[in-house]
Amino acid sequence: MPVSDHELAQAVAHIAHDLATTLDWDPQGAATLAEELVGVGVSVDSWGAAWGSYAIKLAEDVQQHLHDTFVHTTWPACPLHPQHPLWLDSDHNRAVWRCTQAGIDIAPLGSLTSST
Repeated sequence: MPVSDHELAQAVAHIAHDLATTLDWDPQGAATLAEELVGVGVSVDSWGAAWGSYAIKLAEDVQQHLHDTFVHTTWPACPLHPQHPLWLDSDHNRAVWRCTQAGIDIAPLGSLTSST
């Protein structure tokens, strides 16, 4: 079943929240970046995964874009080890930011705070 427009909007909103909160960005600017990256290499109509899988894929694309363009090479920075980023638990299809060094969950996608 393809991802619906509502599910797409949810994924963008969660990612935009995490971008705006952790990078002190304007929420609309964060949403615009996420929306722009939706169309890069992703066919929403043919994407048959559940919302969680799609949100993970989109968040990973945003994260990779920030790293590759040197906008922020450790986004989102780990609160325990700020020299490395958190990673989504895509191995277990969970939209949860994790510290892979400590092996612990930090926050669900869309729930990061400025102090996370």
